[in-house]
Amino acid sequence: MALSLTSIMLLLEASAAVVGQTVVQETTKAAYGKCKDKLSELLGRRASDQIAALEANPTDKTAQNHLSRTIQSLSDSEQKEVEPLAAALVAAFRQDVEAQRVAREVAAIRLEVTGENVVIQRVEGASAIDIKADAEKDFIFTDIKMKDPTDRGN
Repeated sequence: MALSLTSIMLLLEASAAVVGQTVVQETTKAAYGKCKDKLSELLGRRASDQIAALEANPTDKTAQNHLSRTIQSLSDSEQKEVEPLAAALVAAFRQDVEAQRVAREVAAIRLEVTGENVVIQRVEGASAIDIKADAEKDFIFTDIKMKDPTDRGN
C-alpha cells in the first residue's frame, strides 16, 4: 500500500492526538513509536522536535505546518522506508476502536464566530462540525460535504 506524504502527515496528526490516551491499545502506540522513530532517524532532530510539538498540542496549526514541510522533504527512497511503518500504523488504527474515537474528536471542525454577517462555505470531508455563531444579521452555511461514516479513509 503506497501512502502519500499527505496521508502520512494526517496519520501522524491523528497518532499524536491519541498516543497519550490510556484507552489506546499498546499495539497502536508501538506502531506509532516505530513510525515516529523512523522519521526522526531519516529527518533528524528537526523532525523529532516537530513531532514532540505536535504531540504536546495535536491541533496546533503551526506545529502541523512545520512537520508537514519537513515530511515533504523525504526522498522517494526515504518515503519507501516509512511506508511499511505507516501501513502498520493504519492497520493498528483499524483494530483500535478507542484510537479511532479519539482521532475523530481531534479531527472534528469547531468554530466560534462573531460578526454582523457570518458566511461559511465549502466544508468538505468533515466527520463532525460544531459551530457557535453570534451573527447580528445573517448566518449562511453552504456547500457542505460530510465524510461518509462508512468511508475507511484515504
